[in-house]
Amino acid sequence: MTIAALLDDAFTCLATEHAAAHAHVRDSLGARRILARVDHEDISIELAESTTTVRVRTNVATLCDVLNGDLEVIDAVLADRLEVIGSADDLVALGEAMIWFVEGAMRCVSIPGLIERLFALRKELHGE
Repeated sequence: MTIAALLDDAFTCLATEHAAAHAHVRDSLGARRILARVDHEDISIELAESTTTVRVRTNVATLCDVLNGDLEVIDAVLADRLEVIGSADDLVALGEAMIWFVEGAMRCVSIPGLIERLFALRKELHGE
């Protein structure tokens, strides 16, 4: 199992189970590409032809801690567990897209299974 596959399944879930939220994510990101490094895996997210890039670095344990409510996003940034690099406009757009993603995902019946897969991946990678 990879983060890329999990992320692809999450976007597919959002597109099929909450199309309006998926459309808002796409609109918020616009012509931005997200290059993410999660643990040792490089992922590219491009929902439209990109003109700018936002870079993200984190790990599965941090994602799980944030999802679990054990860690706030700002605390992850301050602890150097999450790094996001882009212009101010890009960061605002990414934040807006994440809000739409989470709001839509909360209404998707398939998301709990994907979250379980993420936590299983953390155990596989980090033994936690």
